[in-house]
Amino acid sequence: MKNIKSIISVFVICCLCFCMIGCAEDDEFDPIGVRVVENISGKQYEGSVNDKETTQKLWNRFIDLDIDEEEKGEMGTAYIYFCFYDDAGSNLGIFTMYENGSCCLGEDFETFYVIPDGVQVYTDLCGIYTEYKQNNKEK
Repeated sequence: MKNIKSIISVFVICCLCFCMIGCAEDDEFDPIGVRVVENISGKQYEGSVNDKETTQKLWNRFIDLDIDEEEKGEMGTAYIYFCFYDDAGSNLGIFTMYENGSCCLGEDFETFYVIPDGVQVYTDLCGIYTEYKQNNKEK
């Protein structure tokens, strides 16, 4: 039974990845924003990115990830959650990156994957989002 569950989980993840990457390559998909939830030291901060350039930076960083589906990751203590959407408001992709280099795909928050250089990826994603927040606070 455990093997069947594993096979189904891998299949679902592959489908999610294929769909998200396929949509990104589709000329019709044009992400215009991202809903973001940060969890730092047990406190959640919600925000959004309404800037096309920043949305593209985050999206490009996401679709370029090399997710190791063979190695099981672990939940971290801090995370940043992204929900990309298009002009119709449809959810394109949901992705959660933890400070320890693990990630979750979609709304499956119980399966953790490892990303090579994941700690740096977390730092990069947080940096892009923090820069956006700071630039929009000053306006």
